Amino acid sequence: MRDPTLLGTLIAFGILALVFGVIERLRPAIVGQRMLRPGYGTDVIYWLTTPLLTRSVTRIGMVLALIPLFALLGRPLTRESVLAGYGPLAQWSLPMQAIAIIVLGDFVGYWTHRLFHRGWLWRVHAVHHSSEHLDWLAAVRVHPLNDLGNRVA
Repeated sequence: MRDPTLLGTLIAFGILALVFGVIERLRPAIVGQRMLRPGYGTDVIYWLTTPLLTRSVTRIGMVLALIPLFALLGRPLTRESVLAGYGPLAQWSLPMQAIAIIVLGDFVGYWTHRLFHRGWLWRVHAVHHSSEHLDWLAAVRVHPLNDLGNRVA
């Protein structure tokens, strides 16, 4: 286990399983549902593999999405240029930028999710809705293309 991403993923999974396991025992959404329910193994596999599979694909997708944007702005696509910010929001204080990121992120996330419920995108997104037994872990069933679309948006 020399890959820090894999180790971090396993540690995060353990912490989340502990926290949400306790919460679901104290306040179950579905009374009587076993923790090791049908489909639990499938959801664990999605949880462990999706971030590892989509990491490089997401980077490529983000660069491809940013190239035309930065060309339009006349800025080089470098790490420094991306982190420098742009426009009126870059002039705001960090707490205001954080609030804007949360509000805009929620807005974009909501409408991206709605978009994935239509047309051919539904075939990619349907994986997310395929679990028959819901708990905290079922939400991580995401097709890699769905994950890429969310991150690019």
